[in-house]
Amino acid sequence: MPLRYQEGVGVDGGSDRAGMLYAMFGDGDLVAAMNEALSRNYSVQEAKARLDELVVSAVRIRGRRRPRLDVGIDAGQARSYVSQGQDTSADEYRFWYSFRWDLDLRGRLAALEEAQLRYVDAMEANGLEARRLLCQAFVQTWFDLASAAEERDVLDEEIRFSEHLLEMVKLRALNGEASRLDVLEQERNLEALRSERPELMETIAAARYQLAALSGRDSSFASKYEPRGLPDLPGLPRVGEPQELLSMRPDLDAAFRELEAADWELASALANRFPELSLAINYETFSGSASGLFERQLLDLVGSVVARVWNGGERKGRVVEGRAVVEQRLYALQGLLLAALNDVEKALLAERMSLERLQHLRRRKALARESLEEARSRFFNGAESYARVVEALGEWQEVERALIREHRRALGARVELYAALGAGARKGEKEKVLK
Repeated sequence: MPLRYQEGVGVDGGSDRAGMLYAMFGDGDLVAAMNEALSRNYSVQEAKARLDELVVSAVRIRGRRRPRLDVGIDAGQARSYVSQGQDTSADEYRFWYSFRWDLDLRGRLAALEEAQLRYVDAMEANGLEARRLLCQAFVQTWFDLASAAEERDVLDEEIRFSEHLLEMVKLRALNGEASRLDVLEQERNLEALRSERPELMETIAAARYQLAALSGRDSSFASKYEPRGLPDLPGLPRVGEPQELLSMRPDLDAAFRELEAADWELASALANRFPELSLAINYETFSGSASGLFERQLLDLVGSVVARVWNGGERKGRVVEGRAVVEQRLYALQGLLLAALNDVEKALLAERMSLERLQHLRRRKALARESLEEARSRFFNGAESYARVVEALGEWQEVERALIREHRRALGARVELYAALGAGARKGEKEKVLK
């Protein structure tokens, strides 16, 4: 494992990674909508239900280590039939109890209980992982919606500007200062802009439907999602050291807990190859009448040792299988850790490159705006053809929307970084039933 991130040298904004990183965007509507999604999303609720199931299973395994006491009362009538003579009958009453304790001297059941508790921890981490992935998907979709809405607004302004410009070109054509070709060029440019609007509206509607689905709601709630625009990019959080990911990422925590569970299951399989010791006490009293129930009593005290001498290699096979499972989960954890490190590196790289592109685009927008003003001035003064105005206008419009898309890409890289650092996964209290 590397000692530091290649893309994260000197990155330390001092932000609390365990807190709500997504709140750093400063969008209260986003945080409120995301909290609603966390409370209603079906994947998150399913993970909670699975955790409850595993908790009960762990309690059941714990009960196998404790003594068992069964108590019973029987009452009945016995009737005998003979070939000659009268039938006879007699009442029977019986009270009994049975005590049994399987002494877990080698720790087989204790190891099984520890394994199950690790699976409970892993399931709890999987629930946090569901929260992490939900927050990541929700914020990305929210920004898709905000970006498409901003791009639509800019496009509407461009359409209005092109419509105004078309009227001016038509007026100049009537005065003989512009040609029919100039009018056609502007009409073509206007229709090109209008043709882009349906695609943006489709993107907006699809994003709203997706937000509603992530929130556990149907499409009738889609219209309630109205972002106020793309937020500014906040300062970088403290990335920390690569080894800290083990405690920050719930998917890594779950894989580690499953590895521990496999190790305890292997210990149980090893202990299962040794003899088992149990203690039993049986008490019984019986009589032909209820009043004399305790006149005749039997008490048995039994201790037994069971050693399975030959079982066809079943127990040895379980040990071999357990060792293979431990190795398998160890390799899986190592692969997940490398993937998590790669997530952080890629997110940092993507944001750095996006910020560089934004700088160039801002400079390009300023130059495109200046070129458009100059081309318009020269055209109205008769020193330039209208084709140059159309070219400059297209360049300015393209850069303006490219800035929105690149800003969205930078925000997306930041969301990926937050998710890679475990944002959205906040640990709650352990289940009290296990204490």
